[in-house]
Amino acid sequence: MSNVRSESAAVDPAAPESGSVPILDAEIRVARRRVLTGVAVTACVAVLYWWGWRAGIVSAIRDLTGNAGPRQPGLITARGQALRILDDATLTAMACAAFLAVRRRACGFAAVRGTLHLGTTRSETSHPGTQRQVRRCSSWRDWWNAGFAYCWCMLAGFAAIDVASAVIRTPFYDYPFATRYESGWAATLYLVAMFFAGPTEELVLLGLPVLGLRHAGVPWWAVTCVAVALRVPFHLYYGWAAFAIAVWPVLAVLLFRRTGMITPLIVAHGMYDVSTAMTSLTGVAGSFWPVAVALAIMAAPVVWAASVPVPAAVRRLRTRMRVRSHRTA
Repeated sequence: MSNVRSESAAVDPAAPESGSVPILDAEIRVARRRVLTGVAVTACVAVLYWWGWRAGIVSAIRDLTGNAGPRQPGLITARGQALRILDDATLTAMACAAFLAVRRRACGFAAVRGTLHLGTTRSETSHPGTQRQVRRCSSWRDWWNAGFAYCWCMLAGFAAIDVASAVIRTPFYDYPFATRYESGWAATLYLVAMFFAGPTEELVLLGLPVLGLRHAGVPWWAVTCVAVALRVPFHLYYGWAAFAIAVWPVLAVLLFRRTGMITPLIVAHGMYDVSTAMTSLTGVAGSFWPVAVALAIMAAPVVWAASVPVPAAVRRLRTRMRVRSHRTA
């Protein structure tokens, strides 16, 4: 995964036409061996998907057909959550390696973007042999916009479940958050484990299949259907209306296609899950560590983003002051 400098999407304002071009449409190159590429990507996604979600899908289907909602977890232990984090971290590392390898082949870079062709401007139409090269530079605003937009994508998915539940008159069950913890450390590790939903799901269910299948020449409508098929099954514990959560992956594909950024989507998803899990911490009232870790996880991107624009703003201010001093002199 790359940082904001490598994934931001600032475009030269002198190229008004380029802003309407989705980033991934301009970046992804179709492979020469489409069938072989498609098979390799499908196999990679299938292995990671089986590893990370096979148990969740079986449990979700059992809860759906039982019409009783998801089963509440038992006592949360520190050892159990530590093993869960280890498994999630291993899955994340494998998914990240696969994602970077696929992006290297599909887009020509793994972590750092260089120049990107985004078409021609009106002033260049008289020279059909030329094409403007737009250098992608750091833009924390684009990163934040993508993150907040993805929060709305998730909320839209759950709102769709609410609407569908009201229309077909079926219950909408809550997520089975833990309510009993062995200790404050167990609750802390539980929150850390909840954050791992961000990197695992967005890398395996969004980034990898979108880049890989588009590199294999699969049309966008088919890529979107694959994203829906991957995301919906393990959410079926919400009830029969949970099929409406397909709105979420559809919007996610559109957003990823538009921005080409995966890191803000990962962070937004992880923060969302941690914030919702904090509502179940009543069982460890008086323990400081779970709340401290949850706040640290949610504050980390804020602190990090503030460290990027502030030095840049100071540099720009100093440059302007030097220019004005030279003009007055």
